Amino acid sequence: VLAHFCDVEGLFRACGAWTARWAAGRPVRLLTAVFALASAITAVLSLDATIVLLTPVVFATAARTGVRPKPHVYACTHLSNTASLLLPVSNLTNLLAFAASGLGFTRFAALMALPWLAAIGVEYLVFRRF
Repeated sequence: VLAHFCDVEGLFRACGAWTARWAAGRPVRLLTAVFALASAITAVLSLDATIVLLTPVVFATAARTGVRPKPHVYACTHLSNTASLLLPVSNLTNLLAFAASGLGFTRFAALMALPWLAAIGVEYLVFRRF
């Protein structure tokens, strides 16, 4: 529901415009922006928001700026899973782990922060390489 209202208010279109301006037609900068954006949206909203709402925006942004869309769209699909490690609300599996762990929301996020950053960092390096 929150992701829907973000979409209605134009959050994802604004994100596309921001990434296009920041990347200035350079593929590596666009990839970096997509990683930052997809990681944040996945963690805060959900992996579904990244797949359903952000991925089409990234595709259109890449195509509009003359950059090959495929790596950036792949980044969104991969990050929808990887970046969902951080918060219990990012992924339904996290909700099960959260409930079983007995941890508080903040403690869960604190424990997952380093693995979340490491997973995103490794994935970024792999995408940059290929």
